[in-house]
Amino acid sequence: MPSARPSARPSARIAPTDGHLAERLARRERQQDLLARFGIAALKSANIDALLQQATTLCAEGLDAELCKALEWVTDADGAERLLVRAGVGWNPGVVGHRSLGADLASPAGYALKTGEPVISNDLGSESRFRCPDLLAEHGVKRAINVMIRGEGEPFGVLEVDSRRDGRFDTADAAFLQGVATLLGGAIDRARDAAERHRTETLLRENEAQFRSLADLIPQLTWMADANGAVYWYNRRWYEFTGAEPGETEGWNWRSVHHPDHVDRASDGFFRAIRAGEPWEDTFPLRGKDGRYRWFLSRAVPVRDRDGRILRWLGTNTDVTEQRLAESRVMEAERRLQLALRAARIGAWSWNLEDDRIEADARLREIFDFTGGEPIRGADVTGRVHPDDQPRIGQIIDTARRRRGEYDAEFRILLPSGEVRWAVARGVVTDGTPERSLTLIGVTWDTTDAKRAEERLRLSEARFRSLVEATAAIVWSTSGAGRFETPQPSWSSFTGQTFDELKGTGWVEAIHPDDRPHTSEAWRAARAGKTVYKAEHRLRRYDGVYRDMLVRAVPLLDAGGTVQEWVGVHTDITTRRRAEEALRETEERYRLAAQATNDAIWDWNLSSDRIHWNEAVRTLFGYGGDASETSASWWMDHIHPDDQDHVVTGIHAVIDGGGTRWNDEYRFRRADGSYASILDRGFVLRSPIGQPLRMIGAMQDISVRKRAEEELEAARLAAEEANRAKSLFIANMSHELRTPLSAVIGYTEMLEEELSDLGVDSMLPDLEKIEANARHLLTLINGVLDISKIEAGKMEVHGEDADVADLTREVAATVEALVSKKGNRLAVEVADDVGRMHTDVVKVRQCLFNLLSNAAKFTENGTVTLSVERAPAAPSDMVVFRVADTGIGMTPEQVRRLFERFMQADSSTTRRFGGTGLGLAITKAFADMLGGEVAIDTAPAKGTSFTLRLPADLRHGRLPGSADSGPIRLEELPPAQATRETILIIDDEQAMRELLARFLHREGYGVALAADGQTGLSIARQIRPRAILLDVMMPRTDGWSVLSVLKAEPDLADIPVIIISSRREQGLALSLGAADYFTKPVDWQRLHRVLSGLSGQAPGTALVLMEADETRALLGAELGRDGWRVAEAETEEDAFRQLAAAMPTVILLDPFTPGLDGFHFLKALCRDPDWCRIPVIVVAAQEIGRDETEELRGRVRDIIPMAEDGSDGMIEELKEAIARLRAPAPEPGKGAGQADGTGGTDG
Repeated sequence: MPSARPSARPSARIAPTDGHLAERLARRERQQDLLARFGIAALKSANIDALLQQATTLCAEGLDAELCKALEWVTDADGAERLLVRAGVGWNPGVVGHRSLGADLASPAGYALKTGEPVISNDLGSESRFRCPDLLAEHGVKRAINVMIRGEGEPFGVLEVDSRRDGRFDTADAAFLQGVATLLGGAIDRARDAAERHRTETLLRENEAQFRSLADLIPQLTWMADANGAVYWYNRRWYEFTGAEPGETEGWNWRSVHHPDHVDRASDGFFRAIRAGEPWEDTFPLRGKDGRYRWFLSRAVPVRDRDGRILRWLGTNTDVTEQRLAESRVMEAERRLQLALRAARIGAWSWNLEDDRIEADARLREIFDFTGGEPIRGADVTGRVHPDDQPRIGQIIDTARRRRGEYDAEFRILLPSGEVRWAVARGVVTDGTPERSLTLIGVTWDTTDAKRAEERLRLSEARFRSLVEATAAIVWSTSGAGRFETPQPSWSSFTGQTFDELKGTGWVEAIHPDDRPHTSEAWRAARAGKTVYKAEHRLRRYDGVYRDMLVRAVPLLDAGGTVQEWVGVHTDITTRRRAEEALRETEERYRLAAQATNDAIWDWNLSSDRIHWNEAVRTLFGYGGDASETSASWWMDHIHPDDQDHVVTGIHAVIDGGGTRWNDEYRFRRADGSYASILDRGFVLRSPIGQPLRMIGAMQDISVRKRAEEELEAARLAAEEANRAKSLFIANMSHELRTPLSAVIGYTEMLEEELSDLGVDSMLPDLEKIEANARHLLTLINGVLDISKIEAGKMEVHGEDADVADLTREVAATVEALVSKKGNRLAVEVADDVGRMHTDVVKVRQCLFNLLSNAAKFTENGTVTLSVERAPAAPSDMVVFRVADTGIGMTPEQVRRLFERFMQADSSTTRRFGGTGLGLAITKAFADMLGGEVAIDTAPAKGTSFTLRLPADLRHGRLPGSADSGPIRLEELPPAQATRETILIIDDEQAMRELLARFLHREGYGVALAADGQTGLSIARQIRPRAILLDVMMPRTDGWSVLSVLKAEPDLADIPVIIISSRREQGLALSLGAADYFTKPVDWQRLHRVLSGLSGQAPGTALVLMEADETRALLGAELGRDGWRVAEAETEEDAFRQLAAAMPTVILLDPFTPGLDGFHFLKALCRDPDWCRIPVIVVAAQEIGRDETEELRGRVRDIIPMAEDGSDGMIEELKEAIARLRAPAPEPGKGAGQADGTGGTDG
């Protein structure tokens, strides 16, 4: 700690001269004079501010200093101490009263304050003991002296003198300054005492007046007596209670209102207190003005002066009559409490915290499972508190112990057996001085059962809330007074009212104004009677629409019968109301109808089993007046025995099953014994809870209609039989005609090829005419066959996914040559968002071919436009095709006959333009089958526009009854051996057998022939041909039976079978295991490709490099079905690793696979001489540009666009590309082309 003494500095001792002594003596005399003057001033003045200012002025003068200040020791609200400049001289404006210095030991002033020692600092710049305060540095102070200001009590502050001049303060200066500070401290004490005394005297006078006023207001009887005990004043309550007049009970006359049995004891006690000068207290009865005694607690205390002499006695009498009664009740209650604790199984205990000893009753020991009578310590109890609850319980006990208060805790007990139980402990801390030991007294009871009940209640409330949220009704609750005091989500959700709008009685605003009076009255009556509230009114929904409501609310009562809450439900009965109104209207109409109709109207009371009939029961059935009311059994007995079961079962199914409408047809016996055919219809009337009450209906005699229907049914059956005969005739004739026509067309094509090879061109025009007419006749036959199938309902719809834009452009490319024959231009317009569709693509394509052919036929030197767009609709968007031309147009009469079979605009049209007249009829039939429609817009000489609207998804928009077998896929069988072998032809038509054999011989195949199915099976078992060409329509054993046998025999099942038939039954063929399907006449080029694929080398390994899992899986499945082994890779690194392990037969590559640069892969592949010979086929997921195509040229064998849905077209094209890779070298002179003009990696 720094010393308050000035530090000693080594210096030469200079002897004082006489001049110096004189100067010092003069200085001390002046200081003594100033000290005396200030002492006189301090005795005379009580103004502290004036004394502080005078002291600073005198000290600055006495120490010849420029600056002096008086510092007051103050403490801020946050407890920080500082020294406030209270007075001073020489300081800058704004210092006095505002600036402060530190009150800590590190500052000179703070050190003087804390230690009481003077602090002299003659060189603040080099001072090492203290820091120089900022205030002194700001004023250039070089030296300072500080002393403490203190009187009798706490220090007031510090008196400090400061100087900017060099020099020295000595101990004499400090003594002078301390003298002023001492006088100042005494003056401050006297000023404070005077102020306090004045305040006390004033307060005493005020208190005396207030006491007398308050004494008259308090319920106690208040009195004052002199030092000897004689009462000289009572408050007003004394006189009001005793009925005495002033002067009657003063002195010792108060004894007159005391009870005789207690007055002497009370007087003696008061005398003893007066003699001892000690407070007095006693309890005794006093007589009131009504003559009855009441018990009072009387207390008196002496009032003394400063010297301790008793001046008077102040006393009160407090009525404790009720308290005395309460005490007796408490004693009784305590006795009952002990009984209740035992009955309620509550454990009582006390815990002495000093010796950690717990006294517990038997119940507490039972709760905590303490057996026997062993002592219980605090750790024993807390140790059985559940570990998760121990920190919280410990904190609660510590808080109650520190605050000497109550505690209340709920916790779990972990018993030695492992069982967890819940308990509540409540108590209080007693014996509350810190020096003495504390005791915790309390009770504990087991709440496990209550906890479980609470959990069940919580779950019940949760289920209730869930029910409220799930129900369509409005559930609400109010206070016992019937006011909304909490938010009502269900009400607000329906009405749109916020809580501020509905709270209190604001909910009434949502009720229809006309319904508010009776609603309010019913609500008031229910609350007054505490009964169930029931009402009906209209309630405004959030959208402003009023709905009819049925309202019910029940009061929830406490044990005393007071309503605690109302819970209510609003149920929307608008539909029921409308139904009731509709029912009333129906009944009125029924009454009118019963009077006006010829039907037999009946009304069946289901509870009484009585049926009331109108007059028609007599006019229709001949029954007399006694039949106007019958039983239900009477009606049932008159039903034809063959009809009774279904009629009775049907009507009771409606009644008992909750239905409302019933109808049935049956035969009903007339009075003459004959039966009438009846159409009976009934309607069930039910109660609000669904209970059937009545059934009303009408019996209509339909005997005449029934006879007409029977005649019509007979005619229909005859027509159907004729139609079947016609269809069979057409089918057979189509087969008989198509087979020779196929031979004619086939032989004509071969003759054309052979004559062309021989250079005999003169006969080619005639052969071409033969072929054209034969094909025209074949088209006519196909059309007739299609119409026949449509009529017979045998035309199937096979749905598949297709890109609409691709389909449209494909059709346009096919008919472009046909359109341009007459100088027409074909325009194609495809909307950007046309997307995809799921439909029968073959039929859509045929419809478009028919419409475009029709447009090209009737247009010359004009424009034919094919457009397609997508139109939003439900349940499926519509794809809208339009075929417009600038041709001759049509009249309304021509349009009316347009879609009839074998019909054109008129006979001149047929002669001029030709045609069969079946195309548009087939188009309309196909459109109907696909769930669409065909519309026409035309005018003579203005052209014609056909609109074909089809659902984008056939599954949502097609007509009922159409089939959807999904996209057709070829079920390829394992390919042929490495060398070409014999192909077996099974066909009953000799011309067709010879035509097929001639084609196969020219292609280099060996041929075996069979004229029927059984012969074909026998030959197949003998030679096991490489492939079989099979006709379907053959005598005895048809082609389907042959195909089934072939696929059932293990030795023959692997032989590819190609169906060649005049019927279009591709789906059936493929489902039975055919490798492919051809219709007559045969497409020879396609047959060549299919046979080439079957006759190639044995399958090998295909390495597939692409990302899309579905497409990759599809390719793997299709190639695997053909016997290929499939390896997969997604990255270039993975691909080269598999190439190093084993070289594949072919690589299928998507060059745009993420993580694989396909073009870089091809370059790397070609750098290896072995890998460079592996054929590569590109299966591209996106369109390949011209530059990319050039880069691929010479590196890949084929480029196949990847269909988005993995369609059969892509698979077939890929298989054909693979077949071309594996085909043998072409014969000399025939040449070989490459797909898409690209070369192979070999060279």
